[in-house]
Amino acid sequence: MDADFETSRGERQRTRRLFNRTARCYWVIHRALLPRYRATLARLGLSPALTVLDVGTGTGALAQAFAERGHAVTGIDLAERLLARARRRVPRARFEHLDLVHLPRLADASFDVVALAFVLHGLPPELRRFALAEARRIASRHVLVVDYARRGSWPVRLVERLEGPHYPSFVAAPVPDLLLAAGLVVEQELPTAPFSACWLCAPGNGEGRS
Repeated sequence: MDADFETSRGERQRTRRLFNRTARCYWVIHRALLPRYRATLARLGLSPALTVLDVGTGTGALAQAFAERGHAVTGIDLAERLLARARRRVPRARFEHLDLVHLPRLADASFDVVALAFVLHGLPPELRRFALAEARRIASRHVLVVDYARRGSWPVRLVERLEGPHYPSFVAAPVPDLLLAAGLVVEQELPTAPFSACWLCAPGNGEGRS
């Protein structure tokens, strides 16, 4: 599968370097996101017995919110320094250095829930589709997506422009359309902040639309 994304390898490496270099600043983002994730999971009311794979875990804010509710959580990320912070902050979770292009290494239905929080908007379209297809394959019960639901304020746009070029194309199309095309059935949609939302999905029986 790595060969399929050879053209984006350089971009993924630049993203990894950016996240590693800015890791010490992520306590601000962690502190801002954690209460939102706690509130979102409280509203969703998922059973604590469900196991969770948190793709693109960063410093582990979503993993922490899941772990606090009793879930067994595994977080993966491509940035080693973010993972080091996640391990210190969330000792109850398991964290592994794994990029999302390596998701095919994981078995079918090996986690009950696969979560992608603020991951998809930073990916090129073909990698978004791949990530959702893999999430659908790995999840036995739910796929949880948290991301931008609409165009953000100018500070949001500035930060995302520094991260990479893919945010504008992501917010230009409705997220439910992207999920439907991946064969995911939206069960719940909840706002999480002025510009973002979460979508709790079930892996559909169909193959998705091309």
